[in-house]
Amino acid sequence: MKKLFLSVLIFGLILIAVPFSAVAHEGDESGSGITFEDLGLKEPKLLPGDALYFLKNWQRGIRRFFSFGNERKASFETEVLNEIAAEIKALEEKENEKGLILALQNYKENAERLRQRISSLSDKSGNENVDRLLDALMDRIVKHEEVFSDLEGVAGVKEELAAARTELETAVAEAVTKFDSPDEFKTRVENVLFALKENPLKELRVVYVLNYIEGKVPDGIKDKIRELETDLTSIFEGRFKAEPEEITPHLDFLPVKDAADLGIFDEIRERISDGDLKSELNIVRQSTFQNGNGGVVEEESLTKLIYEAEKATEELKTRISSDEYVSSKSVGELLERAEFYLTQAGNLMGEGQLATAFGQAAAAQAAAQNGLSQTRLKKEIKEDNLSLRIQFDDLVNVARAKNITREVATEIYELFDRAEKTVLEADTVSEIRSAKIMLAELKVLIVNNR
Repeated sequence: MKKLFLSVLIFGLILIAVPFSAVAHEGDESGSGITFEDLGLKEPKLLPGDALYFLKNWQRGIRRFFSFGNERKASFETEVLNEIAAEIKALEEKENEKGLILALQNYKENAERLRQRISSLSDKSGNENVDRLLDALMDRIVKHEEVFSDLEGVAGVKEELAAARTELETAVAEAVTKFDSPDEFKTRVENVLFALKENPLKELRVVYVLNYIEGKVPDGIKDKIRELETDLTSIFEGRFKAEPEEITPHLDFLPVKDAADLGIFDEIRERISDGDLKSELNIVRQSTFQNGNGGVVEEESLTKLIYEAEKATEELKTRISSDEYVSSKSVGELLERAEFYLTQAGNLMGEGQLATAFGQAAAAQAAAQNGLSQTRLKKEIKEDNLSLRIQFDDLVNVARAKNITREVATEIYELFDRAEKTVLEADTVSEIRSAKIMLAELKVLIVNNR
């Protein structure tokens, strides 16, 4: 008996030193494109539902016990959350629905524990550990949402998936609200995007994530989220204009499978100005949403969406009438569209046509949000213009360093000429956005020039 106890104790100590997530082979690149390597782990062998999985939880319990200080405890819970995300990915690849339910329940419980740890943290001023924790959280939510997106077609885990997602989004929103200023948050998201591996849809994937947490943060950060969503859409549109044949086949992978995704998709589509890209998105919307799970709409979901659309529309009215914000004729037109779609949604809901009403409410929400993203404080327009000039000069220097001349790259320099004029004259949100699209297109053309 004594020998058995010693054997178990030694095995437990080994577990502390060697996490289970690092004892298997590398993951593949299927599904969402997120790999185990992207998560910073190797494919886990021991998974929820396995007879010996309790040993893994025992290991985590011991590691948790020896994590001292609120910051270290919060950091540890973030690490465990990432390990569970890897388990979810492995179970999805094995099509193990029973194990997925257990893993998603574990994820939710751990995200709750993480949120409690975040609540116990003090002010981050001068604290690099808290800053690193926030960076890790933003990185995790973007990558974990990619893992979750692969589960949207698994009907048997719908409730557990929604609960896990909500808990993660709440934890991240609480951390951002507690520790980040709007500008710090914007910089943090930009850094995460920069570090992500290249993916045809990466900007739009981040737009989805930002939308998920938008309703859980204060107004200052909410404004930055809208600004980021517009900027990311502009960058994506610029890349599409430079390489349409590379990006078009991937548009079918955008989430449009349920009512919530449809609302986000419509906001993205509303921001797009390029006719070819908008047409491709229209095709995706019609084929994917109609053939997926989006055909059935619950009255509760519709009522909530109409409320959110009405709220955004009223906010847009307030901004248009304010002297503090820069607006334009197109913003007024977006307000009119939002009001029209809302009226249609209300009438259709009264007639019991819930799915059609939802489409109208989603269009109203998209128009209002697009209008809000095109109203900016006057001082922010000046800051944006200065940033554009710096980006333009940087691209000129990159082109020169690569010996790209007007004689050998006429298309690039014609775009440079148009971009320079647009940047110099940009003093409205729509003009700023046009300049950003041009600069994004220029960047792709310069990088790909041989």
